[in-house]
Amino acid sequence: MVKILLQGMDTENKPYYVSQEGLENLRVKLDALKNIERKKIADRIKEAVEAGDITDSPAYESAREAQAMNEGRILELEDLIKRAAVIKKRQNSTTVAIGSTVEVKQGVKKMEFTIVGSEESDPGKGFISNESPLGQTLLGKKAGDQVFVTNLLGKKIDYKIIKIS
Repeated sequence: MVKILLQGMDTENKPYYVSQEGLENLRVKLDALKNIERKKIADRIKEAVEAGDITDSPAYESAREAQAMNEGRILELEDLIKRAAVIKKRQNSTTVAIGSTVEVKQGVKKMEFTIVGSEESDPGKGFISNESPLGQTLLGKKAGDQVFVTNLLGKKIDYKIIKIS
């Protein structure tokens, strides 16, 4: 059995949390990489080979690098899809879990976050990964709980959970 090691982690049995929409997006990306991008790269390699000596050919080297990156991304997406655990929208939950939308208060500022899988995270739009420091800290907590997260600068930030939906 061959283990796929991605980003220095053994991801063989770790579930990959993703929404149904996110899973479909991964499948579309994978299909495009396999059926469109592979052909484009193969054409680039073919053109470079037909141009003559490939020993010191920048076009050939560039195409081979693109091929390696494309194949790596294909392996990564196949692994994510294989390990996908679809997040179901939670209703009437009293604790924060993946799929929850959490309203928090930091000082006087209120914010809302939805806990998602890492591939779908977009903090600027309020989607935070379950693997992020804040996401990890919020998991399992209840409305009224106070949580603390240390930012990259070492500053401790406290949040109070207002509402979970």
